[in-house]
Amino acid sequence: YSVVIEVCGGTPVYVPLKPAGDPHNANNWVFDRAEFEAAFNSKTKIVVVNTPHNPSGSCSALRRTSSLLGLVKDTNVLILSDEVYERCVFPGHEHHRIASVPGAWERTLTVGSAGKSFSTTGYKLGWAMGPEHLVS
Repeated sequence: YSVVIEVCGGTPVYVPLKPAGDPHNANNWVFDRAEFEAAFNSKTKIVVVNTPHNPSGSCSALRRTSSLLGLVKDTNVLILSDEVYERCVFPGHEHHRIASVPGAWERTLTVGSAGKSFSTTGYKLGWAMGPEHLVS
């Protein structure tokens, strides 16, 4: 996504996931709210989230979503939720779409991929879904 952002004249700002607890537990990899808030400003146009996260496998998007929505709710900032690994989760973990959280649907584009879900990565078949005003 960084190349697309740069081609469009934007500057990508990264907020890495860090382990909050046992680094061997995928869901312990989360972003630091203070670090995310520091990266967020009036020039922010879109937040890109990868869940389940590659390579950590973290499915903690719902825990992070409330923090993210708290920052974007009074803005025009969009959320691009890269969920191409939605069917690739560790046993005992669940994937939940960010757009399913109250207040998120209206500003979220969700991206999926048949290539990742069905182990046919040579075929570039994907989709985006979201509210009509974002996908039409």
